[in-house]
Amino acid sequence: MIKMVLFGDSITAGYTKKEITAKLTCRMSEYFPKADIINAGIPGETTEDGLKRIEAHVLKYKPE
Repeated sequence: MIKMVLFGDSITAGYTKKEITAKLTCRMSEYFPKADIINAGIPGETTEDGLKRIEAHVLKYKPE
């Protein structure tokens, strides 16, 4: 099984009606049913914020 990490801001996290949703994660699971999908999106994230957390939120999972 491959491991895939989704990383980004509210577009990645899925943010509607002031709630985080699993829409993108679910859709990716449809396209990649054998993949372990980890959504590491955080609403309001900036590039600088993402760079600060890439080790802890992405690389630690050792994605393919």
